[in-house]
Amino acid sequence: MEQLQYLSVVSKVCSELENHVGVGDKTLAEFIIDLAKNNPTFPAFQRALESNGAEFPDSFAISLHSLIIRLLPKKAAAPSASAGSSAGSSRVTTDDPMSTKFPGLAIKNTRPVTLSPSPPRQRGGGDEHGRYDDRPRDR
Repeated sequence: MEQLQYLSVVSKVCSELENHVGVGDKTLAEFIIDLAKNNPTFPAFQRALESNGAEFPDSFAISLHSLIIRLLPKKAAAPSASAGSSAGSSRVTTDDPMSTKFPGLAIKNTRPVTLSPSPPRQRGGGDEHGRYDDRPRDR
């Protein structure tokens, strides 16, 4: 699944490069993704781009960095760390500042609740076709 997410990021970066620079090279996209992985903050990412000769406008560099960081698959936490947390807790306990800022969005997904089917409708009543006419009438 991680590989598919990574390929999706490569494809998205390729299309962004094609739209803004006119070059949609997969190798270039993978290189820029690697720069973003190794430089998680924007200033470090921008310095890495400049040191490698990329002269992107600041707005495009910010857009690329945020796109890559947002779409890259996150590394799964170590199994021992997740096993140590309480089983009944649905909160995520990470050092991510966004999860402390928005704790409601950091809740782990749960299985959807399956509802029982509604009871069958009773036939009868209404007009000859089973329709009800609940509209108020002027009389």
